[in-house]
Amino acid sequence: MHTSTAISGPVHLAILGAVATVGALAVAAAKRFPRAWSPIRWTFVAVATASGLSWYLFRIFGWHDPLRWALPLQLCDASLWITVVALVWPRQRLLELAYYWGLPGACVALITPYLIAPLLSFPSLTFLIGHGTIVVSVIFLLGTGRMRPSSGSWRFALLAINIFALFDYCFDRLSGTNYMYLIHKPPIVSLFSIMGPWPWYILAADVFAALLFLALQWPFRQSRVHP
Repeated sequence: MHTSTAISGPVHLAILGAVATVGALAVAAAKRFPRAWSPIRWTFVAVATASGLSWYLFRIFGWHDPLRWALPLQLCDASLWITVVALVWPRQRLLELAYYWGLPGACVALITPYLIAPLLSFPSLTFLIGHGTIVVSVIFLLGTGRMRPSSGSWRFALLAINIFALFDYCFDRLSGTNYMYLIHKPPIVSLFSIMGPWPWYILAADVFAALLFLALQWPFRQSRVHP
């Protein structure tokens, strides 16, 4: 069992400020120097990939967690790899999933982080870098005009997240895991705490996701799907 550690105060604000600053600087650099688009994109790919892979390797070889607990089946893990693929191979639906899944989930994780190790430890730094890279990448894609969710794309994102959750639920039941907290709530105070008992909190979370995705769609409600 790994204990949780919350961070707050100036250090927390500095982390949030650093993420926003890196995203803004990346957008400004790409607009000022169009040739910088590709190097910046590949830098984010490298950082996100290194962060994701090192996290799984640390869990398996450092904490000796069973392999079934070290798979990319949490929503933020899936969002990280979707963002990586969207940066490497920018396609409309991949960009939309990076936006709807990655941005809100990573922002919540950074705003209310509960770390499973001290702040300057390897797993905590990996957590912060991984989630920060998702946010920075989405800011970069939006700010440079490479990402623009199409009208009605929130429905696609909602359908995709439900399919992913169904897969996770089946895997959880077969393997004894708890990806996406579909078997029981997380052991910390979270949004799930006010959503009722199982299975009602799952339905409530799905309704919340629909409303959130609809709100994220609103600024782009007139957009069309790009080829």
